[in-house]
Amino acid sequence: MDNYINNIVLASPKQLLERFQQSKTDYDTEFHIIVADRYNNRYSGFFIKYDPEIKMVLLTDKEREISFIDTDSIVNISIYDFAKHERFLLGQEPIKLVSPFKADDIETSVTLIKSALNNTHGLDFNFTIDDVSAENTDKIKAILEVLGDTLMAVANDDFSKEYISQITDFYIKNEPRDGVRFKKTNSTILVRFNFEGELPAELQTKIENGINNVF
Repeated sequence: MDNYINNIVLASPKQLLERFQQSKTDYDTEFHIIVADRYNNRYSGFFIKYDPEIKMVLLTDKEREISFIDTDSIVNISIYDFAKHERFLLGQEPIKLVSPFKADDIETSVTLIKSALNNTHGLDFNFTIDDVSAENTDKIKAILEVLGDTLMAVANDDFSKEYISQITDFYIKNEPRDGVRFKKTNSTILVRFNFEGELPAELQTKIENGINNVF
């Protein structure tokens, strides 16, 4: 632990914000941070973006509260979960894990998910997706990748697999509301998301919680 602490790369708040932005842009890294300013205000949330020209940083707290912070006033930044961000704190590039369900198009991503679940766990699901415009394809593929990873993890647990095996259909529905929402209707799980909106912070956590909470 001492060696780890001694090897952390020190940076000013401005340099940290620049690194947050670069890591989020290049690797889609999610940072849950606390920002303190010289006026004794504290802001907790997920880093969204930093604009050095207007000297503002944007945080969101689970989509309920948005904070716009003047970066000239920042005196301290704390990062949650140092183990998760070990490589970042040591000044190294993060390792980006690639989902086995990453594909060039939505249809292929769905085919990979169905095949993996069927071949590995004997599960057979139908996937229905509302019409997707070309500019929103990447967002839907991102949701499918995380959904596929989550379903595989759930199926690896015998107790959870018993519940998930009751499902026959997943319906990714375009709904003009913030966030990703889950609802179980008979043997169908609705995954409701605004296709025109931005992907929420901590997408993986939200999908994992959504699947777990519908049972």
